[in-house]
Amino acid sequence: MTEIWERLQRIAKEKDISRREVSQRTKKSDSMVSRWFTGENTPGTASLRLLADALGVAVADLNGDVDDHDCAKMLGLGESGVLLLKLYGKLEKLGLGAETVALITQMLAICQRGREKRVSNGNGLTEC
Repeated sequence: MTEIWERLQRIAKEKDISRREVSQRTKKSDSMVSRWFTGENTPGTASLRLLADALGVAVADLNGDVDDHDCAKMLGLGESGVLLLKLYGKLEKLGLGAETVALITQMLAICQRGREKRVSNGNGLTEC
């Protein structure tokens, strides 16, 4: 399992957000943010919320709960699996039914793998 500072670095890099931007968005000093990013210091609960908001992620993505990268690794999925897990989470937050979210995710997984060009959606065939 990755550490908070590793997740901070990865997420900031993925979103192209500098430490300085994180510092400005959280209204925390550059040195404090730097200590969080290097693992020298661990952010508390309130700071985790600020960091999550600054990076546009859920607190769970930072605080040690299993994140998408950890899940994908445990399931033997590559980066495309990470993207699918993130999409699944976002669709779930939109309040779509579990069956709809699962169907969309399955369709995208099949399309992304490139193994099939068409997926049955219960109403006929849908092109990927």
